[in-house]
Amino acid sequence: MHKIAKILKRFTSLNRIQLSFKSCDRITSLGIQDLSGALKNLVSLQNLNLNFDSCGKIDKIGIETLGIALMKLNSLQDLTLKFHGCSKISDPGLQSLGQGLQELASLKTIFLDFSECLNITNVGLNDMNQGLKRGHALIQEIHMNFSGCSLITSEGLNELSQSLEELSSSLVSLSLYFVACQGITNVGLDYISKGLNEHQPLTKLILNFASCEKITNTGLENLTQTIKQLKSLQAIHVDFSWCTLISDTGMQILKELTALKSVNLNFSICSEIENKELQNIGGRLTALVYLEELTLSFYNCPKIGNSGLQSLTQGLKNLLYLQSINFDFSNCIQIADHGLPKMMENLKGLTSLQKVAMKFTFCKKVSQGLLNSISQDLMKSLPNTTFNLRS
Repeated sequence: MHKIAKILKRFTSLNRIQLSFKSCDRITSLGIQDLSGALKNLVSLQNLNLNFDSCGKIDKIGIETLGIALMKLNSLQDLTLKFHGCSKISDPGLQSLGQGLQELASLKTIFLDFSECLNITNVGLNDMNQGLKRGHALIQEIHMNFSGCSLITSEGLNELSQSLEELSSSLVSLSLYFVACQGITNVGLDYISKGLNEHQPLTKLILNFASCEKITNTGLENLTQTIKQLKSLQAIHVDFSWCTLISDTGMQILKELTALKSVNLNFSICSEIENKELQNIGGRLTALVYLEELTLSFYNCPKIGNSGLQSLTQGLKNLLYLQSINFDFSNCIQIADHGLPKMMENLKGLTSLQKVAMKFTFCKKVSQGLLNSISQDLMKSLPNTTFNLRS
């Protein structure tokens, strides 16, 4: 790292840096100190991308020195920092990072990955997000991943909510990953809801709260009431898999979001979800006339059967721009061969389709032979479409 720092000091006019030290387990915070010392002199730098994933010896000191260096990079527009699995990183490091972010008035894109950093708590997350609350009128894209940070609870989303409110006029893409943060409840979703409003020009929204097992229908309903106001949305990805208290997908929002081109919903292992929820989704899909990509995962939802799937595919009939379908109904044990050919008839008029993938693994009443026959029949109407139907 010392040699790299020396090289960077010779090129003070650099405007872009991308360095990956992924899984370099000999790198410590001392190495980041050397790098940070060189970075702070690169006043023309506009794009910084650093990957320290799985560098397990990096601790709070490394992040603190990096935060100090960021304060000097007034021209920085795009920032990517990856520290997945750096379990020694703790709250003081994120506090310093927040202070550095606060000085980046030109920042447009921020990508932060601290997943599996097990010592980060609400304190560090809130301190970091305070750095986004002032002087960032240009930020267009935020990606934050704190999956597996098991000490984070709903209160850790408070400052994030306020930061999102501050960015209401500029933010077009928001991606939040808090997988397996089991202290996050409906209160946490309420904080996210408060940060979103109809005045934001959001076109892309990703919310991944998989395995946050305390989230219930109430939290999801409140969140969807807010999301349906985001009329500019073109892509939505929602993952509440393994949230076993959820029995309602809340997909009444789809009918309101008529500009959507991409929908990705994952409610796998939400074992209380029934056919009526697929009926709701099918009914909402009819309004999404510009939809191009549809991905649905209901793996191990044993109450789903043929009637739900029939209603779902019925909703696809008039989606003439649809290019990709990806469904996972593995272990939905009520789904059976009878009726499947008729359901698939609904796809024959979708002439824009390029790819259809459907999984019925562990559905003992579904035979691979029938799926092969269905694929062959569909190819007669859709010769340019690739089919992958598996039991």
